[in-house]
This record gives sequence, C-alpha cells and structure tokens, in this order.
Amino acid sequence: MSTFSQQPNSCIEEQIRAFDALILFPWLNTLKGRFMDLLDNKRDIDLIEALLPEVAKAQNEIRCARNDLEKATNRLSFILLIVNKLIGRQEIER
Repeated sequence: MSTFSQQPNSCIEEQIRAFDALILFPWLNTLKGRFMDLLDNKRDIDLIEALLPEVAKAQNEIRCARNDLEKATNRLSFILLIVNKLIGRQEIER
C-alpha cells in the first residue's frame, strides 16, 4: 500500500507522502518551479495587481453559484409542490 493514501504520523512519513506525490504527479514539480519563478521575477506590486482581478473573478463565481443554487432550490420546491398535489389527487380518486 502506498504511503500517499495514509495519514502521516511523523515528519518522515510526511516527506514520503510528498515524494510519492511527486512520483505520481510529476507535473507538480514543474508547476512548483514555474510558480517560484513567477514569484521571484515579479515585483510585489505586480503580483498584487494580478491577484486583485482573480479575487474579483472568484467572488463573482461564488455569487453566481449561490444564485444558481437558489434557482435549483426553488425549482425543487416547485416540483415537490406539484408531486404532492398529484399524490393528493390520486388519494381522492381512490
């Protein structure tokens, strides 16, 4: 069994998990390298200016998801209302 799927009990096991992750997902190492290059090569103000629109996008996505959730909840409530009415009709017809 791979140590990747187990809970780490010590620092050594945690390091083994990280190593397993790099073996199973080699692109993680590449991604980490690119991310570090980005941080090292950009000024703080440039990073902040790049992050602010991302935060705004994420907030908008959350707002849209909440609206979609509310619509789906209302749709389900409406369907339950209709189903209950139909069940009531069936009971009256018996």
